[in-house]
Amino acid sequence: MSRVIRFSISGLAGRSETVKRDLNAGVNIFWGMNGSGKTSMLKILHSALQNDASLLARVPFTQASVQIETRSGVIERKINNISQKEDEETLFTDDEWHELQARERLLNTAKQLRWTGRKVKGEPSNHPIKHSYLSTLRLSDMPRIRQQGLSPSEILDEAAYDRIFARQIRAIWQDYYTRELVQIRQAQQRGLAAIATSVIVRSGLKKQKKANSPEVDAEIAYHTVRQFFEAQQFDLGVSYNEFIENFQNSDLMREVVEEVVDVQRGIEAAQEPTAALQDLVSDLFSGNKSLHFEGRTIRITQGDVEIPLQGLSSGEKQVIRLLIECLAAGPNPVIIDEPELSMHVDWQHRLVNCMRTLNPGAQLIIATHSPEIMAGAADKEIMEL
Repeated sequence: MSRVIRFSISGLAGRSETVKRDLNAGVNIFWGMNGSGKTSMLKILHSALQNDASLLARVPFTQASVQIETRSGVIERKINNISQKEDEETLFTDDEWHELQARERLLNTAKQLRWTGRKVKGEPSNHPIKHSYLSTLRLSDMPRIRQQGLSPSEILDEAAYDRIFARQIRAIWQDYYTRELVQIRQAQQRGLAAIATSVIVRSGLKKQKKANSPEVDAEIAYHTVRQFFEAQQFDLGVSYNEFIENFQNSDLMREVVEEVVDVQRGIEAAQEPTAALQDLVSDLFSGNKSLHFEGRTIRITQGDVEIPLQGLSSGEKQVIRLLIECLAAGPNPVIIDEPELSMHVDWQHRLVNCMRTLNPGAQLIIATHSPEIMAGAADKEIMEL
């Protein structure tokens, strides 16, 4: 769990005044004219959370401090920008040799930049803090691209961008699905331990009923237990009538069934975010398109026809990427630059609410030009830059 509490940036986009903001734990939407420094601000927050100052090459600012709350306490990270203005200006020239020289000097300078941290409360940490950052390029996540072994020429190809998008979406989803499986396994293990306790410890004595444990209806119990067994690829092995008779006449069976029902509830709770994401995206899509999560696999269908991820429209790609990233972020910051790109105004209007529905524990930090993105936000959640 983490969030950005506040930040202070001097010299942002050439400003004479220092920009200071306290952030909400939930939604924070920044808007302003082109050139007001929205993108630079997001890059600085991303760099501070990542504790990687090399990300700030060519970002115009002089000083910055970012206060961050983590599970172990509150830390403040500060940085002074020592990049040379003349090199930044030389980058924008028709002289290729001078541009390359300036770029090399600027990158060497960026390597010398350092975030310095101090403890405000709790334990200090120099580690990267989990968050999600989506720039306007969306596909500029270079570590993932490098891991996929793509060549620079492939990265420049439009079809390659589609392939990269599909690979990244699958990678993000598989990472999230692995965490979902861990939750499911934990629920199953707790349930199996409770079932074993019911059987072994009982010894003819009635176990004390768990607090707040409702009576389980026999028919609901049968369908829940059968669903549980089918998920484990086992046959329940008794008919409906046999199950109901045993359930009504055996205290031990009722106890065991209650534990199975609890396990199934835990599994369903772990799967709820996935079901919500599937329903939200399918609802947003038009033309009878639907999103399906089947284990580690993502499928898009239109009627009976399956559509590859890379075959989606640019707007559909955007909304899938944003929502999956939001879900996968957990209770941590999600930083997005211009989420409205390629999206219909109806989607823009619904986007923030969709993200909050999927992941109410995430801190959203958004920069936008779109009135529709801001339409449903409270006044305190909208900040001019």
